[in-house]
Amino acid sequence: MKNRFESLKIFCSLAETLQFKETANRLAVSPPVITRIIAELEDYLGEPLFQRNTRQVRLTDFGEQFLPEAQALLAQSERLFISRKQQIGRASCRER
Repeated sequence: MKNRFESLKIFCSLAETLQFKETANRLAVSPPVITRIIAELEDYLGEPLFQRNTRQVRLTDFGEQFLPEAQALLAQSERLFISRKQQIGRASCRER
């Protein structure tokens, strides 16, 4: 698994849509990419995140527990980068 943050973004998006095709469309990748990355994440974690069959996708109990932690981590990283970007912008404005 190369990019853990990207995997978490895909996981959170799939948890929201519960559709591989819709998640792929949202993230501008093919459905097999979503399938592969989720499988790699599940393998890495040693637990299934989703129960899937031909009709539906739903979170497992582990997936339900993992989701808020993944969402919090992604939100924290967004705040970190937004905050840093704003700090740089403010410093640039003061220098002028």
